[in-house]
Amino acid sequence: MGGKTADEVEALLAEKLDPEDVDRTRDLPTDVLTAVQSRGSLGLGNQAALGGLGLSAHRAFRVFERAASRHP
Repeated sequence: MGGKTADEVEALLAEKLDPEDVDRTRDLPTDVLTAVQSRGSLGLGNQAALGGLGLSAHRAFRVFERAASRHP
């Protein structure tokens, strides 16, 4: 599940997020946060009943690692 989630988050960020704009403004656009939240990705380790994805700490870290690797 973590690999699929990492792929989905990475694709979402590639589509909606400009890393240079984030560096310049030091802000994440609201539409990006809303999209990430609507997929349950802000609560990667939270149980699904609480709106999360129920990932283990290791799998959640892999999602963070993939998301962070987008920035050069």
